[in-house]
Amino acid sequence: CYCGIPEGRSFDETGDCGYIYAEISPQESEIKFIPAAKRINRAINVDITGCNTYDDVLSKIHINKNNLYKITLSGIQNPNIQFDSKVLEELTEAFYCKIVNLAKPSLKDSDNFGLIGKYFIEYIECSDIIDKDTAIKIGLEALSGGGLH
Repeated sequence: CYCGIPEGRSFDETGDCGYIYAEISPQESEIKFIPAAKRINRAINVDITGCNTYDDVLSKIHINKNNLYKITLSGIQNPNIQFDSKVLEELTEAFYCKIVNLAKPSLKDSDNFGLIGKYFIEYIECSDIIDKDTAIKIGLEALSGGGLH
């Protein structure tokens, strides 16, 4: 029997961690799980479609301040709004938080980038680039003055 792990070692080991306690005798046996982790690793996905402020994003993130989190942002992000992952990590007030932003820019809002934005998107869509969504996201961030990350 695998006894378990008292603490998660990475975000591959999420959820309750602990050990198995067993008392075995010829007449009966008792086996139970004993939670032992002081902090629990949690990996959560948050759809930020329609979020326009940090408060909008934070309202979708429900955390226990003692735990460790890997939060993946997904959905459609307004290209006029740039969420700084480091700022969001601090605003969660979790013991530890890592934000990964995989949200895609809204192409319907690309009119805000003018003619150059439209040509850029057309160029990427017709190119041999494998990860078109990431290329468009980075390009629109650069066009909006957000710089390259």
